[in-house]
Amino acid sequence: MIGLGVGVWHNSRGGMSAPPAVVAAQTLSFGALTPAGAGGAELRAVDGSRVAVTGVASVVSGDGAGWTAQAGRLVRTTATPASSNGAVLSVTHAGGAANVTLSVDPWTYDITDTPEFMAAQEDMKARKTDTGATTAAWVMRLRDGVELV
Repeated sequence: MIGLGVGVWHNSRGGMSAPPAVVAAQTLSFGALTPAGAGGAELRAVDGSRVAVTGVASVVSGDGAGWTAQAGRLVRTTATPASSNGAVLSVTHAGGAANVTLSVDPWTYDITDTPEFMAAQEDMKARKTDTGATTAAWVMRLRDGVELV
């Protein structure tokens, strides 16, 4: 006889809910021009769903200082330095922790809302005379799930 089982997660308040998402090690990209506290990234579960970051447990390797969780996203407390490229952080989420490798993209702003978009535009205007600055070089990347209104 073959039985079919159904898994149910029982939460501490006595209710039923889905189990926490399974999150594997992953790489998250960050724009080198993204201002402090802006453009944060969420984790992705193995099923593709977005998972909120709850904290940074430790720096596993590289220049990973200055990263934190803010509104469920991984953000930098100061501007994103190129030296963070390749750093590995252990970040926490509701289901545990996962290692995240940081990828820093030059000439890129990450945007999560309209004020960040406006700030990026102003910063871009101020950088017109930077070496290598061209309108073709700049990228404004909207994070998943973000709509500008």
